[in-house]
Amino acid sequence: MKKTNLSYWACYALLFTAAVIFTQCKKSLLPDGAPAKSGTEAVTAPRSVTSFVHPGVMNTAANLDLIRNQVNGGDAARNASYQKVVDFINNNPMPTQFYSTVYVGSNGHTSPSKSQIRKDAILAYALALRFAKTGDTQWSDKCKFILNGWASTFQNYAPIDASDNPHQSDLEASWTTPSFVAAAEIIRYYQPNGVSANWSQADINTFSNYLNNVKNNYINHTFGSNGYNYNNNWNVSAGYAKMAVGVFLNSASVFNDGEAQLNITMPNMIHPDGTMPEECDRTDCVHYQYSLTGFTYAAEVAAMQGDNSLYTALSNRISTGYDFMYRSFFQNISCDYCTTGSAVYGGIEVAYHHYGTSNMGALRDLHDPLGAPADNTFLGFTTYTHYNLGGGTTPPPNNNPPIGTVISLKGFNNKYISGESGTQAMTCTHTTAGDPEHFTLLDAGNGKVYLRSMGKYVSSENGAQAITCNRTTPSDWEKFTWGVTADGKITLQGNNGKYISSENGTQAMTCTRATPQGWESFGLNQ
Repeated sequence: MKKTNLSYWACYALLFTAAVIFTQCKKSLLPDGAPAKSGTEAVTAPRSVTSFVHPGVMNTAANLDLIRNQVNGGDAARNASYQKVVDFINNNPMPTQFYSTVYVGSNGHTSPSKSQIRKDAILAYALALRFAKTGDTQWSDKCKFILNGWASTFQNYAPIDASDNPHQSDLEASWTTPSFVAAAEIIRYYQPNGVSANWSQADINTFSNYLNNVKNNYINHTFGSNGYNYNNNWNVSAGYAKMAVGVFLNSASVFNDGEAQLNITMPNMIHPDGTMPEECDRTDCVHYQYSLTGFTYAAEVAAMQGDNSLYTALSNRISTGYDFMYRSFFQNISCDYCTTGSAVYGGIEVAYHHYGTSNMGALRDLHDPLGAPADNTFLGFTTYTHYNLGGGTTPPPNNNPPIGTVISLKGFNNKYISGESGTQAMTCTHTTAGDPEHFTLLDAGNGKVYLRSMGKYVSSENGAQAITCNRTTPSDWEKFTWGVTADGKITLQGNNGKYISSENGTQAMTCTRATPQGWESFGLNQ
């Protein structure tokens, strides 16, 4: 019996050793690093998105209106960053063919079809931004040509040859798809000065079929029960891609699945002190920025849908990751593969727009304004689309509401307004601001705003009862006039001409006050 046990354990040891060797061999083949050790931190639970704002992938209609008015009004900084869009279009000719099979390789192995679909994804987005700025349909027509061309021609990805990672197709799909979607959201939904791109429903359906193809057959493979879970930028890119696809398809299940994936991956990718092992493991200044950019873009998409949980997850872990990036660029970590001359990916501008930290400011200033990344992996031009739009520590300009941003409001009693997840009347009793205490500010027209939290809209109830946050669609009772007091506090006047009151936290909030005083004014993002 002892001999049998010894033989069993000897065999087990040999198998274990072989498995380790196999893993190390596989590790050397992976273009983006090997699996990281799984973290033990509690995973943040995102709120479930059930309905969608459009356009809602990296740009809202309000943000596009703002930057269009600024650049057309001669704003020098906005014009300089818009020039990056124009330069990319001028330097990248329109495609003359599309490929049914896109051949992809790992570790820099490329093909004409791989190079073109990456370039075309960014080009489509640049053309959509140019249409959004000019209202000229020559640019939307070119964008539609690219979107329709790939959607109607593409059938599958395939490795270039046997030397390539067989999963590389999944990563390539995760990179190009969100950029195509960001372009498609603008073309489908945004009308600069009332000008429509006139994208036909038949073409929209074909593009939707293309998205389902790449999602089901490639992007979904990177995570879950049938995935291989590299726990690196592959998982991040796939989660972000699924969220973008979910927005376009109006699919809550796809969107929420992608966000859940990112919440599971985040503790492995960004440690509590901000350390991102991917830089040292990969010995470069690129791959961990893929992860940061993917997390940031996904958080921005979620915030546009009224869900701030990725930005706040694990005590603002994304922000902590950028602190690590700052230390790396300025040579203050043990494995310094970055310098101040290294490429900075577009996620930094979006993160700075939200968090507004000095470290992020220093990083984004290294290469201001940011254009498209040289490898065309993630959409670019974020200086044009996101810089100085509010967020972070930037106060709202004058009396203008920061449309398109996620805000919190603190009452006279030093407590936060809460939407109470739409389950009861709103209160001003919360000591910290989580998802129910964050509101997306949306344009209601004629100088009025909507406030949306957890997918539902705040209603004044016309002053007949305590205010709620349970409307799935907004109407007149959900419109408020935004005001700013002399000391910078915010007031909200309902459609009934009365002001929202915190009731100093002693009872549910109301919209019954004829004049705004202490209980009817609120601190913004404090």
